[in-house]
Amino acid sequence: MDVDFSLIAEAVGHSSGRTLVVGPGVCALVSASWETELTGEQFYQAFVSIARTLGFVVVEQGSVTTITLDDNARKESPPRCRRYPETEEPEASVNR
Repeated sequence: MDVDFSLIAEAVGHSSGRTLVVGPGVCALVSASWETELTGEQFYQAFVSIARTLGFVVVEQGSVTTITLDDNARKESPPRCRRYPETEEPEASVNR
């Protein structure tokens, strides 16, 4: 099942106790599954790995993690996102 990256960020923040800030333009559909249940910290580490795999910049400062587009992506046209019905969003699939 594909899930919006921002919704996963909310779930990760809740389960890990961290604050996750998703910057403008950060958008993807993600499909991920694990064989076993993850702790909050494991879920967070998996999420960070997925974000980096998608090419997002991840900055960790204490309990706050910010996910943004890299400088090159910001200069290009904004990414399309399925949250907006008239556009298409790039999809990513990560299985662990």
